[in-house]
Amino acid sequence: MEVDELVKVFHRIRVRLYLNYIAGIKGKYFARTVSERTLSVKEVCDAMFLRGGFRGDPTEVEQYIALFNREVAHQLCDGFAVSTGYYSIHPSVGGTFDSKQEGVSPEKHPITFSFRVLEPLHKLVDDIEVFVEGLAESGAFINEFTDVTTDLINQKATVGGQFILTGNKIKIVGDAQDIGLYFTTPGTPDVAIKVDKLALNDPNRLIGVIPALLPDKPWTLEAHTQYTNGSNFLKEVRIIVSEFTVTV
Repeated sequence: MEVDELVKVFHRIRVRLYLNYIAGIKGKYFARTVSERTLSVKEVCDAMFLRGGFRGDPTEVEQYIALFNREVAHQLCDGFAVSTGYYSIHPSVGGTFDSKQEGVSPEKHPITFSFRVLEPLHKLVDDIEVFVEGLAESGAFINEFTDVTTDLINQKATVGGQFILTGNKIKIVGDAQDIGLYFTTPGTPDVAIKVDKLALNDPNRLIGVIPALLPDKPWTLEAHTQYTNGSNFLKEVRIIVSEFTVTV
């Protein structure tokens, strides 16, 4: 890398490499971002003060942003798309209608919100250095959660819609009491919502229906299984936790 190029790099994204088990996609490994956690509004406001040069009151700004986000939510719910300058949010109604007289059903016509990256954020990509930390653990892991309704990966969970979960050694088997696939809330271990039924239950792919999740919460995927490569179960339940969270 040239010296001039070093000056241009302002940001760094860390990734780990995982074995590729996705059919139809070439390449032995794929990269996944290493994210320590999801930042809160307060943490971003604090960063504005400590790193970004802001000299106002971070607590006051946090209150303004909370009011702004609430108003954005109301405008989205009234059918308006909203642009922040760096990304835009768009409401949409999914599903199909059999006739022009058919009513709207929340189950058949789910309301979703999609994000689109705008040019200022695209330009910042030139200032990012990707640092490969090496291979991820070769054992059991969760790779991608695809929300079939929106086709978003590792972002969205549409209640009542179908999902596809890929990974390694995630097949849900065993005779322990807590065997199953769960949506959990980080930092709240007593909140765990189990997926009732899996349409596909393979070592590298699970397909099922997203249960009734509460909005305004980040949800982590947890596979509780005694699966191993052999015909016998593991003695103890293995808990495989996703490195990402999804929201309703």
